[in-house]
Amino acid sequence: TCCMDLNGKIFKVKQNNILYSNIKNIESELKDCDKYNFSFNELGTSEIFPQTLICSPNGRYIAVVGDGEFIVYTTIALRSKIFGTGDRFVWCNDSNCFASRENLNIILYKNFKEYKKSKLDYTP
Repeated sequence: TCCMDLNGKIFKVKQNNILYSNIKNIESELKDCDKYNFSFNELGTSEIFPQTLICSPNGRYIAVVGDGEFIVYTTIALRSKIFGTGDRFVWCNDSNCFASRENLNIILYKNFKEYKKSKLDYTP
């Protein structure tokens, strides 16, 4: 799995390792359908097996989702900011707000603290 933030930083996973590359470092101009071999550097190791990576809107954080859990890391040094349970994760336009879903429960987070919890009335 991989993702790219608005600043052009590409993140990808190799086993539990999170790797990154920056498209701003490309010296030649790319054209549509051109192949380019990016050189990836290791950012660090995730505590869970990543199944999904999701970049925050401002590019400061990356959410790793897998094994029924999520962890939000900083993109500079891969420091854990918050973790919780959930099989789905979505960022708000503001990078300090996000939501996770665990079964029928939606949990909203604000400033990296649990803000509200809601239960869905239907089965997804």
